[in-house]
Amino acid sequence: MKKLGIYFLLSGCVCAEVRDFGVFGSTFPVFEKNIINVLKDKMNSEAGRKLLGIIEEKHKLIAKEKHYIPKAVHGLKPTKTKNSYVFDPSISLSNDLSDHQGTVFYKAGTLLNPLDTMTLTKSYVFIDGTRPKQIDWVKKMIDEKEVIIILVDGDPLKIMKDHEIEVFFDQDGEMTNRFQLMHVPCVMEQEGKKLRITELTEEEIAV
Repeated sequence: MKKLGIYFLLSGCVCAEVRDFGVFGSTFPVFEKNIINVLKDKMNSEAGRKLLGIIEEKHKLIAKEKHYIPKAVHGLKPTKTKNSYVFDPSISLSNDLSDHQGTVFYKAGTLLNPLDTMTLTKSYVFIDGTRPKQIDWVKKMIDEKEVIIILVDGDPLKIMKDHEIEVFFDQDGEMTNRFQLMHVPCVMEQEGKKLRITELTEEEIAV
């Protein structure tokens, strides 16, 4: 009962304090600017345009840094005469090959040919992406057979965008050195347990 009386006493005090004292002085409507309009006004100002220019330049620099162009594979030029030869991809093991239990299944010195266990179903075409004739030629080839296009020079992203074709790049000349390629354009295809490499002249591919 004592707690209930305190509750009503407090309620009465609060109600007694809530009174209307009328209006004193001038009043103004509450007005808040739209944040979008505020930003537009700032960006349209001289300082805003200057800031936008700085941001745009920074974005261009970032895009340029991210657009990485691989280093060209040196020494590969168009051949003056058509040439075709076979390449044996077999490799001699320098160390024993063993499983996780240590059991040796291939000893050092064993000659292994990857084509004994795999088949190349596509033609590998190596081109210089800075030479328009070679790009035009490989685009025609795509309509005739399944190919994998490998660049030894050029901008792969730009080529894919401009010509709507998928290309790869021979980073650090790994494939070029592995298959001892000497000229581009050239086509590499499986022939039995070996690889047939055909070098073509630019005059020939332009026909």
